[in-house]
Amino acid sequence: QLPGVGGPFTGREEEIDDALRRLSGRAIVHRAPASMFPIISACDLALSAAGQTLYELAACGRPAVAIEAAVNQRRQLHEFASSGAVIRAGAATDAGIAARAVSMATALAGQPDVLRAMAAAGPAFIDGQGARRAARALLSLCAQHHAPGRLET
Repeated sequence: QLPGVGGPFTGREEEIDDALRRLSGRAIVHRAPASMFPIISACDLALSAAGQTLYELAACGRPAVAIEAAVNQRRQLHEFASSGAVIRAGAATDAGIAARAVSMATALAGQPDVLRAMAAAGPAFIDGQGARRAARALLSLCAQHHAPGRLET
């Protein structure tokens, strides 16, 4: 099965539903779920916008075909695609993007070796230790600019 999650502001439900109907019942659409964890845990491959969900998918080792839903997602999507955890389908403003994303996901679903490589790339790219690294970097900067044990505000 291929999960599709539509957030509360998708605005393209009809186009997405039409594209997913072509999968002959293999797709499940979730609208604004309370929690993504059970959906992500149960999937082998996801269709996703290129927002925060890409971090969750990658950390859980779930490959994705992603759509740039907003311009501010462009760089992030590029980085995820470069890591090998995600395949970029295009931008939400592209004509026929929903059908193209579904077609790409369908093709990818038949490539288990590629899916395994993408699944391994996700946790290597997003290891869940970003906050710890940021804190260490900040402490290091403080140590360089202040006497030990004394921080000025």
